[in-house]
Amino acid sequence: MAIPVNIIISIIAKANSFLTAGFRGELWAASFIGIDLSYKTGWLKFNKIGTASADTAASPYWLSANLKYRYVFTDKTTSPQLIDRVGYHIYDFSVNKSDSLYFNNYSYKGINIGLGAKIPFWESFGINVSGDYLPLLSVKEDPVTSGSKGKATGYLLSFGLYYILTDGFIADLNYSYNSYKADFTGTGTRGSGTTSASSTDTYNGINLNIRYEF
Repeated sequence: MAIPVNIIISIIAKANSFLTAGFRGELWAASFIGIDLSYKTGWLKFNKIGTASADTAASPYWLSANLKYRYVFTDKTTSPQLIDRVGYHIYDFSVNKSDSLYFNNYSYKGINIGLGAKIPFWESFGINVSGDYLPLLSVKEDPVTSGSKGKATGYLLSFGLYYILTDGFIADLNYSYNSYKADFTGTGTRGSGTTSASSTDTYNGINLNIRYEF
């Protein structure tokens, strides 16, 4: 079983740079089949919208669970690995002061399909790369809406280096890029009533992870 604890230094979002922290746990029932569960949250503060003052905070979080299949090319400890996964993903953006125009609570939920690779250069050092596609996400908004109906897609990309510090402890540094796009039909209640609106949320930044495996 591998239980990584992820401490993310910073993630750069459209709003500004902000701090996030989270965890991810893995359980491999056999060498080729496993599951994982991850959770991450962050803290943002909005002081201005354009030139106007604002006083609103947000607490986005990400939650996902996956069934994973691992293919190891050789019996060597330096063998490359491919990891397929399918699971369920939640991205939730909550604000503590909503309004009818700028600040809204919303969440995206749906299946994700992913592929990752672990490529060791030697026993203690290598790279990890992964990508996930979220083809059909549901969108829920509160208290105002951007349309009468909404659907969304998204993708998650990550690339980084890992280093085995001691038996069980592993550090990795990676760059991640997450993007979610929602398209709405019909007239919503945001502002004076938007029609056929679209929105995109993008997050990218550097993550520092400390893992313990046993």
